[in-house]
Amino acid sequence: MSCSTAFLKFIHTLVFIIGAAIFGLSIATLVTGNQYFPTDDNVGTSYWFAWVPFAFGIVLMLGAILGCIFTKPGNCCFLGTYGIIQFVIGVIIIISGAFILASITITEEIVDSNAISNGLDPDTAQPEVSDFMLGLYEGCCSTPEIPNCPTNITQGDKTFCYLNPSTFQSGVDSAIASNNTYCVYDPFQAACDQQDIQSFLVANHDWLKDNLFPGGVAIVVFGSLLFFASCCSCYVGCKSDEEKAQPPQPAHSQLQTNQQGVQLA
Repeated sequence: MSCSTAFLKFIHTLVFIIGAAIFGLSIATLVTGNQYFPTDDNVGTSYWFAWVPFAFGIVLMLGAILGCIFTKPGNCCFLGTYGIIQFVIGVIIIISGAFILASITITEEIVDSNAISNGLDPDTAQPEVSDFMLGLYEGCCSTPEIPNCPTNITQGDKTFCYLNPSTFQSGVDSAIASNNTYCVYDPFQAACDQQDIQSFLVANHDWLKDNLFPGGVAIVVFGSLLFFASCCSCYVGCKSDEEKAQPPQPAHSQLQTNQQGVQLA
C-alpha cells in the first residue's frame, strides 16, 4: 500500500469519527433540545436545526465507509467522483466556518463603534447585524426603548438607534421566543437590570467569541482536510495499480532464468 493510499484511508477513518460525533450530538439535541431551545408552535418539537447535523453525520459516516472499501490505486471512477464530492463539501464547510469567524469580527466592530447602528459602514453587514442585536436587547430587556434612526438614545459617549425596522423586529421576535433560554443568560440579565445597551452588546460578542470561535476554527480545519483529501483521492484514482501494471514475465524468460541459476550452481 502506497503512502498516499494509506493517508487517504486515515482521512476516511478520521471523517468517520467526526461524522459519528456529529451524529451523536444531533441525537442528544433532538432528545434534550427542549431544555435549551424554545419550542416553535408552527414547527413543533422536531427542531429542524438538529436534523441537519443528524443527516450530515450519516452522510459523513457512509462516505467514509465507502471510501475505505473502494480506495485503491487505479479506481478512477469511484475516487474521481468521490473526490469531487469531497471538494464540494469541503468548500461549503470552509465557507460556513469563515462565515462564523466573520460574524464574530463584525460584532466586535459593532461594540467598538460610538454610533450604533447609524455610524456603521452601510456597505457591509454591520448595520444589519447591529439592528438584529438591538432587537435582541429590546426583546429581552424592554427598556429603554430603542428608537428608529435618525432619532437616537444616548448612553455615555455612545448613541443607539436601528436603521431597518424589519431586521430590528426579527431580533425582538427571536428574543421573545427565547425569553426563558437566551434572555436568562446572567450577563444579559445584568445588562437588562442596569438598562445598559452597550453591556448587552458586549455580552453578546463575548458569548459568540467564547462559544463559536473555537467551533468556527474547527470547521475551517475540517473543511480544509476534506479539500486536501479530495486532491489525494484524485491522485490515488489516477495512479496506476502497480501490481496490475506490472506485465507478466514470459515463460521462456523464466526458463532461461532458471537455467542460468542451475549453471551458476
